[in-house]
Amino acid sequence: MELTSGWFITLLISVTLALTVMILIFWQRLGAVTWLTVLARILSVAAVNALVIVCTLAVLNDQYQFYVTWGDLFGESQTATAQVTYTGAAPSTVYQGWNAPFPLTVPSGALPPLRTSGASGRGLSYTIHGQMSGLTGKVMVIVPPGYSSASSGHYRYPVILMPPTFPGTPASLLHNVDLIAASRRAITNGDIRPAIIVSAQAWFPPGAPDSECVNWPNGPQVEEWMSHDVPQWLANHFPVVLNRDSWATFGFSAGGYCASVTAMLHPDVFATAISLGGYFTPSFAGVPAFEPGSADFEYYNLVRRAAQQPPAVAMLVETSAGDKLSAPSSTALVRAARSPLSVQGIMDPVQGHRFSVWSPLLGPVFSWLGRTAPGFRITPAGTGAFNSP
Repeated sequence: MELTSGWFITLLISVTLALTVMILIFWQRLGAVTWLTVLARILSVAAVNALVIVCTLAVLNDQYQFYVTWGDLFGESQTATAQVTYTGAAPSTVYQGWNAPFPLTVPSGALPPLRTSGASGRGLSYTIHGQMSGLTGKVMVIVPPGYSSASSGHYRYPVILMPPTFPGTPASLLHNVDLIAASRRAITNGDIRPAIIVSAQAWFPPGAPDSECVNWPNGPQVEEWMSHDVPQWLANHFPVVLNRDSWATFGFSAGGYCASVTAMLHPDVFATAISLGGYFTPSFAGVPAFEPGSADFEYYNLVRRAAQQPPAVAMLVETSAGDKLSAPSSTALVRAARSPLSVQGIMDPVQGHRFSVWSPLLGPVFSWLGRTAPGFRITPAGTGAFNSP
């Protein structure tokens, strides 16, 4: 019986209900105060509570696909070999022949001062107001080691935009994965140029329904906030490279969809996108911004876009065969991709939808980014995990 099968959950609920009924029936027979009856009452109540907890965890696991098989739950699937596929254009062609001007600008003269003292290796939080979207929200910026001294000269940094997953905040990335340590290791190992990582609030107000990083009809314009306001604020305040091959998006789960939407709809800013456990059609948790099949829904249907309006973007897409949230649309995107879009697909055969699966991939992901995107590259391509063809 599979871990995520309906029969398993039905069996758990049935056993829990049956044990509860038995306790109600036999409770009076345990009325005599002896050490055996007291122990029996304690054990019976504890058993019911334990089963209720197990049922709750099983239902949540079935909904979110944290663990997809018994082997996945007990760690037996971690040695399984992932399948790597390539579709669309060769990654090298994504960064060539792009004639559209880079849309971000920087103020003339020196950059305005920001609180960055002692910032190396830490996340700095700011509250910013988006001029295009009209939204005000939190932004977290992680600067690389040596930033304070390097920024006083003429060095400029590539940018990785990392939308948070749902529900989450920009700061939650630091709790879910060891992002700072992984990025510093990649820089120290020479896998990637020192880069600025920025994560921006994606739900307005905080705690609101899942935005999916889209522009809501008569609601928050989250796509404009994420694709223009946050990058423009960063360009106004940090020494960044103003070239699309130096701007990438990266996200997990819902953050992976947001990263993909932002890059695929705005290839003039972002030439590279990374999605771990993400999906590629809107999947609103709660009240949807628009209904499936509507014109707005199809505008944000990235599988359709990959086939019919492919942007010049290089993508790394990871999913698991048992991940019901991510696998169907991720597989469809890999199959649909056409030039000038380039997609490298990583299909894990068994593991689930959780950060413990994605965290070990941070090193290979940064290495892939350093080899694939010219703006992040400092070492020759062709070595390490997730090699490009």
